[in-house]
Amino acid sequence: MKREYKVITLDVWGNDNDGYEVNNAHYTGQTITLLDSDADQTILKKLNDSDIGDFPHDLFDIDGSGEFSLYINWKENGKPELELRLSE
Repeated sequence: MKREYKVITLDVWGNDNDGYEVNNAHYTGQTITLLDSDADQTILKKLNDSDIGDFPHDLFDIDGSGEFSLYINWKENGKPELELRLSE
């Protein structure tokens, strides 16, 4: 099934030692369409192929549920970088 997600940038507070907390989230006006069958590497490639940003698969992980939100996080420290929020 195809799903459309709003691209949300995150204002993040914190550090590697104490952890991170999302202070605020901002809708960019951009959307991306993903398939339920898309693997993490495919999702990151779709982000890279769009004008959303550069998310090399060796630096980023994806967490969350495709039924609500997907979170793009840095692998090395878990810092949240981007949210893909299912459009209503």
